[in-house]
Amino acid sequence: MVAVESLTRQRPRKLLSEHDWTFAAVAADSWSGRHDDRDRDSITILLQEDGLLIEFTGRKPWWLDEVVTSLVDVLNLPDNWDGYGARQPTLISAKEAVEILAEVLAPGLPIPSIVPTVKGGIQLEWHRRGVDLEVEVTPDGQVSGYLDDQRQHDEQEWDLTVDRTALSDALFRML
Repeated sequence: MVAVESLTRQRPRKLLSEHDWTFAAVAADSWSGRHDDRDRDSITILLQEDGLLIEFTGRKPWWLDEVVTSLVDVLNLPDNWDGYGARQPTLISAKEAVEILAEVLAPGLPIPSIVPTVKGGIQLEWHRRGVDLEVEVTPDGQVSGYLDDQRQHDEQEWDLTVDRTALSDALFRML
């Protein structure tokens, strides 16, 4: 099954609420009746001029509904949302945040808090069992991470733009 979730803006800088999302599910065409392993449980996030298009094959990611709800709230913030000139989070940062979660979240791992940054980015935050993990996505999609593991007296910073291995390893510290 191929399914699509669409997050679009009706007017410039206005994102639809989660109730306005469209969801469509269609059976994938397969002349052989079998699906290639590459078609199972995959997710693709496409940046469009007026929003994000999230397409998945197979089962819907278990974390997607909660993440979408949080992203709708964050992306609906206007410029100057903090009263000090903060910028509205960009769709580029939202796309990258969803891609990160699609890559690293496994069942049993906690879903992060999703918060805006004053520069127009998005930050993913996990705080659990003495481990603080923060991932910042800049407005242009660059990604960095910070870990403070108080149990092991370990503090680390990473560039996660390309390689997210350190993030995956850090998430499993929270179990």
